[in-house]
Order: sequence, then C-alpha cells, then structure tokens
Amino acid sequence: MITLHGGSDNPDNKIREAIQNGISKVNISTDIKVLFYHGITKTVADKPGEYEPWSMTSYADETQKKAIAEKIRLFGSDHEGGIYLKNIDRLTPYFH
Repeated sequence: MITLHGGSDNPDNKIREAIQNGISKVNISTDIKVLFYHGITKTVADKPGEYEPWSMTSYADETQKKAIAEKIRLFGSDHEGGIYLKNIDRLTPYFH
C-alpha cells in the first residue's frame, strides 16, 4: 500500500493524479478536523447559551459526513462504499 501522508488541503486534481500514479491510501485527517472545528465554532456563535456537547456537534458532524462522502467519490471508492454503508451520502452504516 502506498500512502499519501499530508493529503489534506490538496487540490482535487492533484489527488486524482496521485491515485492514478499508484497512491492507494490518502490521509485527510486535517481536512476533517478543520471542518469539525469550524462547525463547532459556528454553533457556538449561533447558539451562545448552548452548552450540551451533543447539541453542539450535530452541525459539525453533518459537515464532516458531507465532506467525507465527497472524498470517497474523489478517491474513486464510492463503488466500494456499499460494502460498509447503506447510504454513502449520509455515511449510514449497515449496523448501528
């Protein structure tokens, strides 16, 4: 397995090119963490009196799910998502 470390914040065309040239794993943790951070920040700004963690993470979680689904498509792995997911757009697992 050839891994692209530091795959976050790279243009889609460069990711596609890397995959076409043999990269089989792309690390995008920072992309996902940044979305979560900004999602939490937005919720705190929009609802300053809210303090329950479960209510603060909802928007951040949905933002991450959307981005992850887009990355799965970018990586050309959406055809494999059906192995693990009922709905790739919502990242709904078969079992939960």
